[in-house]
Amino acid sequence: MEAAGLSVNNDDKESTIKLLMETLQEIQNRSGVTIEYEMLSNEKPVQLSSWIAKMIQSEADSVNYSYYMMHSGADHDAMNLVPIMDVGMIFIPSKDGISHNIAEYSSLEDITNDANVSLNSIY
Repeated sequence: MEAAGLSVNNDDKESTIKLLMETLQEIQNRSGVTIEYEMLSNEKPVQLSSWIAKMIQSEADSVNYSYYMMHSGADHDAMNLVPIMDVGMIFIPSKDGISHNIAEYSSLEDITNDANVSLNSIY
């Protein structure tokens, strides 16, 4: 299980986008193919609540579930709640790191662990 309490900052995001665009340009120049792209979303990163992340971490520790803190680079719905409330997120491991895809798979054990940590963190 991964407890996310932080998001990438805007400078990191901008430098990552710049590096991606430079890399795509290099590929295009080397291969002779034309690469077209469209930026569909460019939301600014938000800081999630550290006290909620600590609460999630404490609950995971109490039941000996492994986890790590991570940056979430995705535009999750939770980011829209940050201006009006404290927010935290828990991500369940997916087999081979595949998520948001038809091949995504999480074990029943990981799903159960997540549900228990989520429940016990807020209850």
